[in-house]
Amino acid sequence: MAYQVLGHIADLRLKVLAKNKEELFKQALKGMAEVLKEKLPEKEKILKEIAVDSADQTSLLVDFLNEVLYDAYANKAVFQAVEFEVFEKNKLKGKIFGYKVKKGFDKDIKAVTYHGAEIKKTDGNFEVILIFDI
Repeated sequence: MAYQVLGHIADLRLKVLAKNKEELFKQALKGMAEVLKEKLPEKEKILKEIAVDSADQTSLLVDFLNEVLYDAYANKAVFQAVEFEVFEKNKLKGKIFGYKVKKGFDKDIKAVTYHGAEIKKTDGNFEVILIFDI
């Protein structure tokens, strides 16, 4: 479905909606990528493998985004897409795709927080509100 960046007093909130949980993870990644860099250079592509294990599905989402965020800063890149090889309740494995960023990020995200994060099913869709510590 989509994602929407919401205001917050000291942080930034991202509301994500999707028809299934896998799509929810993909939309959350796209939303975080747009916060980091609104316009991507689309020149130097980058691919990284990722694997995350967590206690539950919501923690998995937060841990996944934090792992991607770490890779973004470590590689000076913005990752905006993912292909999952494994997508289970508390485990995922796959590849993240993005682009190198030479002039830095538009916004610096310190971390994706667990505060208030909870994947919910509403009106047949899955929804989560994430808070980025900026």
